[in-house]
Amino acid sequence: MQRLDLPLALVILVLTGLGLIAIYSATGQDLSPEGEFRRQFQFALMGLVLFVLCAWSDYETWGRLHWLLYLLAVGLLIAVDVAGHTARGSQRWLSLGPIAFQPSEVAKLAVLNSLARVLAVEPGRRIPWTQALLLAGVPILLIFLQPDLGTALVIVAVLLVLLYAQGVSPLWLGAIALAGLLAGPLVLHDYQRERLLTFMHPERDPTGAGWNLIQSQ
Repeated sequence: MQRLDLPLALVILVLTGLGLIAIYSATGQDLSPEGEFRRQFQFALMGLVLFVLCAWSDYETWGRLHWLLYLLAVGLLIAVDVAGHTARGSQRWLSLGPIAFQPSEVAKLAVLNSLARVLAVEPGRRIPWTQALLLAGVPILLIFLQPDLGTALVIVAVLLVLLYAQGVSPLWLGAIALAGLLAGPLVLHDYQRERLLTFMHPERDPTGAGWNLIQSQ
């Protein structure tokens, strides 16, 4: 706790507070137990408790347990395909009693933890970038098949940044990114293609899918 990044913690609290204020305003100042503000406020308190517990823990402990956490995350992702429930066309959720959660969110942290541990080699030693690609590739594939393109791309970005920070040639990283772009048209679902096209050309549907982007600009 003595090494806590206080400015970062304050920024997180301020952003969380602003988000709650926005929800309070957007829901007509509804403070009822069933209201969205009350629900999000409870989530914020749960997040704050987890934040404090994680800040108290030694990150080296998480590093030593990285294989266990990684296998747990992959197991949860596989369980989504077997017993997960579908919402809005995607099978991303698992239910444990009254609690429903997305294993892909657990996987993001587990993959980051494992990649950091595997890539933390001493200067002069060979970087195990092929092992890193495999570690990230399995969760990326399982998450993409849900389908959840956004979360899969987050893990791709984490992988590329960590490889770059560890000294992998930008040419190799560029080749990986180019291969992904070339494969995109072959593996993307129709609605995912439509999202990308709308992002690049919101004027295609100015009163529909492109409305939010045009208004924000």
